[in-house]
Amino acid sequence: MDVDFLSGAVTFKLLQILRATGEAFPEAAVVIEPFIVPEEKEQGTVAFSLSNADDLLFRSSPTKMLDIVAAVAGKRPLGSVFQLQQVLERISACQPALINTRKYQALAQMAR
Repeated sequence: MDVDFLSGAVTFKLLQILRATGEAFPEAAVVIEPFIVPEEKEQGTVAFSLSNADDLLFRSSPTKMLDIVAAVAGKRPLGSVFQLQQVLERISACQPALINTRKYQALAQMAR
């Protein structure tokens, strides 16, 4: 895969693959994360897709899930990412200390 040809649509497909990895999520996320590009403004489906992901993904590596969500969100305006709050709540339920990280706080600002 050529990073120059990646898009939000490709990211959505990569996250579908990632959601299917089950217990291998932490290892798969390391491989897939470099290919994730922020979702285009008009899409708005990736956070929603992750909000419905299996609990196993969140429990196996909340930190890696936070990294994936941050990669998908990119630098979006405040309050602009649909269902992001639900994803963040699931992450913090698995590892409450992540609430205090800059990455989590920046994403919380994008949540609506």
